[in-house]
Amino acid sequence: MGLDGQGINDNDDFIQEIKLCYLLHRIPSLELDSPHLTARQVFKMATETNASLLGFSPAIGRLEPGCHADLVLLDFAKMVYPYTDPTHDPIDVLLYRGQGKHVHTVMVNGHIVVQGGKLLTIDEEATAERLVEVASRPRTEKEKALVQATDEVKHHVIRYYDGWHQKVKPEPHFTANSRTDGKI
Repeated sequence: MGLDGQGINDNDDFIQEIKLCYLLHRIPSLELDSPHLTARQVFKMATETNASLLGFSPAIGRLEPGCHADLVLLDFAKMVYPYTDPTHDPIDVLLYRGQGKHVHTVMVNGHIVVQGGKLLTIDEEATAERLVEVASRPRTEKEKALVQATDEVKHHVIRYYDGWHQKVKPEPHFTANSRTDGKI
């Protein structure tokens, strides 16, 4: 699990990406004991496991002596409003109810970079204004060529995957994410 660019839901909300991972790994079933990743397993994937996969373990990914002080504080009261049973595991609550708007404070290597939900390291409004200015200008010839190349590649990818779901046996996986015999 990890993000190195746009999230799958295109809203740059890592908490929602964790939730999506959690929900996609649940098996649609009426059986209460159907196998699935727990909220704590998914949370560990998003923190400790990611740090390890990126080669930063044990310096990040965990809150313990000797690690960098990287942490996110959430406004739990807003997350559980109007009501969440106090006996629910807070990690379950995070994955079901949490959103980026619940982030109150972010600390990176001991330095506060977000406080009260506001980014302290850059002027977000000025950055957004500059983005609007740059994005509204006409495309350069190089940008037009890139769009054309992307459209051409897209056509070939669509043709390559046409009918794939009829060519593979999705068992034991779901059709939406099945990979068998090296085919998709």
